[in-house]
Amino acid sequence: MNPNETRILFVGDMHLGTRLSRVPAAVGDPRDLGPGAAWLRTCGKAVDLGVHAVALAGDVVNRRNELFEAHRPLDQGLGILADAGIPVVAVAGNHDTTTLPKLAARDPRLELLGPDGTWTTREVTGPGGPTVRITGWSFPREHWDNSPLATPPPAAMPGRTTFGLLHGDLDATGSHYAPVSSTGLLSCNYEGWFLGHIHTPGQVPDDGRPFYLGSLSGLDPTETDRHGPLLVTVGQDGAIERERLDLAPLRWDVVEIPCADLHRPEDDPVSVVLGGLESHVARIDPPPGMTLGVRVILT
Repeated sequence: MNPNETRILFVGDMHLGTRLSRVPAAVGDPRDLGPGAAWLRTCGKAVDLGVHAVALAGDVVNRRNELFEAHRPLDQGLGILADAGIPVVAVAGNHDTTTLPKLAARDPRLELLGPDGTWTTREVTGPGGPTVRITGWSFPREHWDNSPLATPPPAAMPGRTTFGLLHGDLDATGSHYAPVSSTGLLSCNYEGWFLGHIHTPGQVPDDGRPFYLGSLSGLDPTETDRHGPLLVTVGQDGAIERERLDLAPLRWDVVEIPCADLHRPEDDPVSVVLGGLESHVARIDPPPGMTLGVRVILT
């Protein structure tokens, strides 16, 4: 690790407290594959990487009535990070509008950015790295029809990297979940915008365009493909690197396997399906310890 860098781990929607309902009993305890397990993996990785902050993009907790289920993994993860001296900042989303501010008010290990629909900034600096500003806005109510940009965020600072952290509905005019335009965010001239709300991870841009971090781990079979936090590294020269880390304990996928040519008696459809699954696994190259949940479509 370069001592002249500042590293931040950005985390999308977690919905701690959500219980996976589509995991067969033979696979094991669903809690070992759900968002709580993904969060603890993320905290461990943050320590291993020596990051200088972890930033949460809202919907950390699923809902107020699921706080009991969410408390243990959240507390464990915050403890891991606090023991390593890693601060945690977060914005509130539409699912944890009231819960997250209350948690942050009584837990010094968690800092809420942008309370009550305002904009606030936290500066993060590696021991020998540059200072990076994280500016965030939090939902003031569960439904919010106005753009977060109705209140202007802090201006960009020349020579200092600024990242925006926001939970909202991108380019969705008329939405009740903090609709915000890409054009408006880009006009702030920040070096990046990291968004929560939509669970499908967006393609990671190599510039300041806003994009969705996606859910930290797939919560059901519709949330397919890679999920995990985003490691952002800022060098002394202002160069920025972005890397998605494949940390979700469970990956959902859909695999289409052509079977139209299986006409002969000696054709073995089971072998064809297994071969298609093996090819898929070889293509995605999952990390050790990842469980795959695959829906097979025969075409």
